[in-house]
Amino acid sequence: MTGISLIIKKSLHDWHHATLGLILSLSLTLMVTEVFKNTVGRPRPDFIDRCQPVNGSTDASVYGLSTSSICTQTDHALIKDGFKSFISGHSSSFILSLFAYHQYYPALYSHISDKPYSTRLKESLPDYRADFSFHDGSTFEVSVVRRDGAVLHQDSKNFVQSDGNVV
Repeated sequence: MTGISLIIKKSLHDWHHATLGLILSLSLTLMVTEVFKNTVGRPRPDFIDRCQPVNGSTDASVYGLSTSSICTQTDHALIKDGFKSFISGHSSSFILSLFAYHQYYPALYSHISDKPYSTRLKESLPDYRADFSFHDGSTFEVSVVRRDGAVLHQDSKNFVQSDGNVV
């Protein structure tokens, strides 16, 4: 990512957006995966080996092995980790990486899918503006106006002096 952005494309803006997308993707994946694994986790395929149930023990036929009450293994961390098979970290990293990509880049089918969006900064309006107005061709007026419309300064100047010389 760094090599493509900085060396080949020579774009710090692209590198910045790609890095933000990667960080967003990884953090969302970690959070969502851990929440799902800890709330609705199901037994891993190797759970029977981790659990080492008592010979002849059975569990609910509808849900399969759903509790650790029949396990002979005393290592609670090993048993607890054995219930964390759902949702797969690999599959959750895909639906979420795509979401993170679309926060910083256009759709993949777009002809500019490799160009990051522009930075979404709020443009600040200036507190003051200068208004210029020309009168009869020989004078002009300058006004400094605050954002709320109050005139702070106003001045008029002549281009032509009374002797006919241009200033």
